[in-house]
Amino acid sequence: HAVAITVTDDGTPTLNDIDTFTWTVTAGEVAYLVANNGGANGGNDLLTAVDLTDPNPATNEITIGTGTGTTNIEAIALQPGTDTLYAIENDQLGTIDITTGEFSALPSIVGSGNGAAGLITFDNIESLTFNPYTGHLYATHRRGSYNEDVLVRVDPTTGSAIPTAFGGDDYVPIQQQGPYYHMADIAFDPTDGQLYSIHWNLTGPATIAIVDQVTGSTATVGSIPDDVHGLAFDESGGLWGTTADTAAPYFLYEFDKADGSVISTATIDNGDNYEAIAISFPFEPNQPPAFDQDLLNRTDPEGTPISLSAGATDPDIGD
Repeated sequence: HAVAITVTDDGTPTLNDIDTFTWTVTAGEVAYLVANNGGANGGNDLLTAVDLTDPNPATNEITIGTGTGTTNIEAIALQPGTDTLYAIENDQLGTIDITTGEFSALPSIVGSGNGAAGLITFDNIESLTFNPYTGHLYATHRRGSYNEDVLVRVDPTTGSAIPTAFGGDDYVPIQQQGPYYHMADIAFDPTDGQLYSIHWNLTGPATIAIVDQVTGSTATVGSIPDDVHGLAFDESGGLWGTTADTAAPYFLYEFDKADGSVISTATIDNGDNYEAIAISFPFEPNQPPAFDQDLLNRTDPEGTPISLSAGATDPDIGD
């Protein structure tokens, strides 16, 4: 993707002057995508990277490697504060090397769990996201037959589901949104910690909803194009999605998270059927408190004992 380089000279060059040049390199936020067609290396899946600031399909996307070596990756997620890209194929969690584009499986499959709908085998995972404030990895299992999908927590070290993660249950059912089909993806908003989801409906448009990660209840945000499958947030809380399960062209959308309306559209074309997206950005969950006054701006004489009382706001959600 494109980079911008700024050069700052600290003075006018003269015969005896040595000037210091400061080079600042900046780039647009990078989104990693997985397309279900276009790859080789023993499978069809393909990892690409897209510059979110570039709408031109001739320059906005690069292919990483020749293929992941898998055939059915439908969800990816970047671990907060690292460049570790997680991906899941059916029930097998692993990582994708962002240099070679190849998938490596973790030791265990996701497995099964008990909850309100009885024993469920988590063998059809279609969503994956990290909570940036807790570091917990969440996934959704598609049950099929128009049953409610379920939210599970997964151990990013072993790849297996974490038992009793939801008040003693191993999963929580996600509330239906209209004529329910299934949840296509989930993503946490890094600005407030809310969990968003894509819901495909049997009739009517697809929707974006906010999910209560404890109870599974949902609140509709708005309608989106029917072919959106991948969902991810950028650092500032911008919501992005990718299209799949249709014929080309494929699109990268930016949505208004308040109502689901489309803000921008860019064509992506290095692969076909873009099931998954994850956006890379730094995240520091433990920031210092913000005081409502300047505690150092005082006129007390030197050596005078003082007592201060000041309000403060914790900029970190949920800690």
